[in-house]
Amino acid sequence: MRIPLVLAASCAAILPAQNGPFAAEPRWPDRWEPPPRCDTCGFGSGSSFVHTLAAESLRAGHFGGGLRFDWQEFDAFSDAQLLQFSAQGIGAHSIDRSLVLRAGAAYGVADDCTVGLDLPFVNHRDLREAALGGTPDFEANGDQSGLGDLSLFVQWCGVKDPAAERYLSLYAGARLPTGDTRLQASDGTRLEADHQPGSGSVDPFVGVAVAQSFGATTLAASAAFTLAGDGAQGSNLGDVLRVSCGVGWMPEQAADATASWRFMLELTSEWRRPMHLDGAVDPNTGGVQVFLAPGVRVSWKSGLSWFASVGLPVLQNLDGEQAETRFRVAAGVSLSF
Repeated sequence: MRIPLVLAASCAAILPAQNGPFAAEPRWPDRWEPPPRCDTCGFGSGSSFVHTLAAESLRAGHFGGGLRFDWQEFDAFSDAQLLQFSAQGIGAHSIDRSLVLRAGAAYGVADDCTVGLDLPFVNHRDLREAALGGTPDFEANGDQSGLGDLSLFVQWCGVKDPAAERYLSLYAGARLPTGDTRLQASDGTRLEADHQPGSGSVDPFVGVAVAQSFGATTLAASAAFTLAGDGAQGSNLGDVLRVSCGVGWMPEQAADATASWRFMLELTSEWRRPMHLDGAVDPNTGGVQVFLAPGVRVSWKSGLSWFASVGLPVLQNLDGEQAETRFRVAAGVSLSF
């Protein structure tokens, strides 16, 4: 199931300290700098925040890559609720949780231009769907796993002022139909398009990100729009808009410190247009979600970093009958060189 939580608004920070080896960008010249991340793709890398597009770009000739794990827990419908939906002719569905492992990489083509990719592996737990027609019933289709769609992106950093700690970048790219679209239900029939790991569509996206630091504190914001293409089984999974804002802070570090700690508070919002199947709107898809997400990132001079963030819903206005999100967790590790 493609849960309507795509389109996020985040604000985050790249947190410079006031003195010591982390005084200015880049904090460890010639040894470490955060590779960008593509929030439209979903890949989080060595930036000092978790859910927002990076405003900085890699320097020419530098690589970055890593793994990211996203866990989303849902307030799943009970069997009794699905039976009631079935009796009312409502084609609602539910999963317990969504688990996504992402591998990503980025390369600095020039000081102001970075290219990158993101490849997810998707696992959805306990898919159940209200049956339509006949005696009220629901279909228990168990777990679904498979390779998701590969995303490619390019980032152009139009404003890169390390002295003023000010950055602005533009993003463009596309999600490609590399994912599995032929998983089967428990009765051997093909699962609907929104329950597949892949979309079968080419989805172009554009984005913008900006960041400004004030001593140890950084403010950042980003926005990204994905235009959904027509995909498998006559589906269109819906356009997505993400808008982001947040704040990050780095405590003062000792002069001989080997690790840099960054703390952040992000507000992430997601909007998705309802899905279309064979030209007809699915009324139980689409809507808006807003999350408040505190997080932490630790980076070492070697280029290694890890991060973790917990997102708690503050607003969920979903169309039709959809299971809301209880919480979501993001964690990962990255390396740049």
